[in-house]
Amino acid sequence: MGQTTFKSLMISGAILVIACLGVGYFVTSPQWTKYSLGKDKLVGAQNDNQHYKQALASMQNFLDKYKNYASQVPTVNLALPAKSFDLPNFASSMSNLAKASGVVLSNFSIQDAISPTQKNPVENSIQTVLVSLSAVGTYPSFKDFILRLEQHLRIVDIGHVSIRGDSTGQVQYQINLQTYYQK
Repeated sequence: MGQTTFKSLMISGAILVIACLGVGYFVTSPQWTKYSLGKDKLVGAQNDNQHYKQALASMQNFLDKYKNYASQVPTVNLALPAKSFDLPNFASSMSNLAKASGVVLSNFSIQDAISPTQKNPVENSIQTVLVSLSAVGTYPSFKDFILRLEQHLRIVDIGHVSIRGDSTGQVQYQINLQTYYQK
């Protein structure tokens, strides 16, 4: 009888262990599924977080560059003025260039080059201004004036130059040029 009791205890213990494992499996299986889904969501959230950190760093880099370029707006407005031709600054800079070169300017005339079909130009479009002027000076001084004009910050295109000399060594120049502004 001692041996049957031991066998029955072993069988009962094995059944109890199997029952505990079965119950444990059925109780923990849904929890394990939830844990796995949660872990996947965490990995996805960490990846998204890393992506957002990179996007934030990129945006901050863009803003830093924008602030740096914003400080250069006055210089760019000298090259291509916004909203108006900025005649006073243009005339002053032309006068300074001529003075530095030893050329005397006169007969300064300006004509807006808007075509009759384009009465109201498109916002932020580039508009052309035609400038005609006369200059008097020696050939080397005129050449220096043209070189200074080419290197000047304001965008200027020389369209036509007529030359007429006299017996004193002074040369008269008729210059047609174009400059631009942003409407």
